This record gives sequence, C-alpha cells and structure tokens, in this order.
Amino acid sequence: MAKRFKAAVIGGSGYGGGELVRRLLLHPEVELVRVASVDFVGEPLSAAHPNLEGRTDLVFEGLTPAEAAKGMDVVLLGLPHKVSATKMPELLESGAKIVDLSGDFRLRDPAAYKRYYHAEHPCPEKLSGTFVYGLPELHRERIKAARYVASPGCFATTIELALLPLAKKGLLRGPVEVVGITGSSGSGVVPSAGTHHPVRAVNLRTYKPLDHQHIPEIVQTLEDAGAKDLTLRFVPVSAPLSRGIFVTCFAHVEGATKEALRAL
Repeated sequence: MAKRFKAAVIGGSGYGGGELVRRLLLHPEVELVRVASVDFVGEPLSAAHPNLEGRTDLVFEGLTPAEAAKGMDVVLLGLPHKVSATKMPELLESGAKIVDLSGDFRLRDPAAYKRYYHAEHPCPEKLSGTFVYGLPELHRERIKAARYVASPGCFATTIELALLPLAKKGLLRGPVEVVGITGSSGSGVVPSAGTHHPVRAVNLRTYKPLDHQHIPEIVQTLEDAGAKDLTLRFVPVSAPLSRGIFVTCFAHVEGATKEALRAL
C-alpha cells in the first residue's frame, strides 16, 4: 500500500537530523523522499549515520529550502539555532507543514530570544502565533491541526514534564531550582572544547549556570500552564554520557498535603 505522506529533512547529517531520518524510515504512513545537507553531499546517508547502512538508497543532497520542500507534505528541520530561522521565510511559502527542531521558534518574545541566543531574530513577526509549541503532553490536539510546529528543547522537555502537574494545579509559583545532567549528543555533531570526548570522559562540569537558553522556554511553557511569578534557577551539568538527561527539580509548594502531591 502506498504511503500517504511525503517528507523531506533539512539538516540531515547531524544528530537530530539522523534521528528524524531513522524514525521517518520506520513510519508506516510516511515516505522519506529527500534529505538535504551542506555536508556529505552525494554520499549515502550511512556516511554520516552508520546505523542506516542498508536501510535506504537515499543520498545527501545540496538543496535550497524551496527545492527540498517541493512536492512535500511535511518538511522537518534538524538545523542549528540561528540557522533554521534564516531558512524559514522560503519554507513558509512552500505550502508544506513544517517541524523545526531548533530553538528559533519556541519563544514568543523577540527580546528573550536576543538575550539567550545572542542574536536578533531574523523574522520576529513569526514568533507569536505562527508556530505551535510541540509538547504533545500539553498541546496534542493543537499539534494535530498545526501547519508549523516548534519542537521543544531537550532540557526543556524534561523539566517541563516534571513540573507541569504542579503548574496545572496552580501550585507552582516563585523560585524553582533545577539541576540537570546531560549527555554529549545534545551539543551537536561538531565537537567543541567542552563536548569533545577526551575532555568529557570521566568528568563532570557545570556550564551556562543560571543562563541556559532553555530557561525562557521553560518559564513560558509553565506559566502558560498555570504557574505564577516563576523564577527558574537552572544549573546544567555536562556528564560523560552520549545520550540522556536526568533532572532534579526543587519546588517550594505551600498549601498542599503529601497525599495531594502524590496524587498528581
């Protein structure tokens, strides 16, 4: 039986792009038609993702956003922050549905984007109301109907899922302290001084303490769900892991019994 939807991936050679490709190849109703990348052009997808060896005959293609989106039902972006936004005006004209893995369209406030991503947003008019925040546990029905979806950040997803039950009950207000431990793949495929294996192995270190770019995203999401006057004090920790996140959240809850909290 023919698959119902045609999909393209832009930025397919990175870790996020590789996961998109792997899952789309498994999807019973989606045909992955093309994978665009500035790296490995003309080479098989397995050149960047050995786990895809023998799974597909597709090769990486050097395509413009419009070329990648032509004839597609959905386009998924695995591009870095600040790069994804520069491709979006052209993609929005394609008529395809869009799922963006970067942080470029998660925030509604251009000033918050500039503060935490250290750049002016290329198309701030698209920040408010254009993209649905893609957390299924919070916006499942809206995501189903959306044309444009901004996928949540990794730390953001973990922290939000931990605290959303409190926010929805109106029990989350004031300061919240969070310590989060993360693996190296979240930093992207290009090694840096802080993510390269010889530095990261058998080592723990904090980075961006109280200043991580997911902070405004988390506050925005939790306040939308019912939190009041929230202040997030978040300390991320780089761990000698390739994948995974573990967070511990400390919320100051008043006026609720232990039994009521356990019931959440």
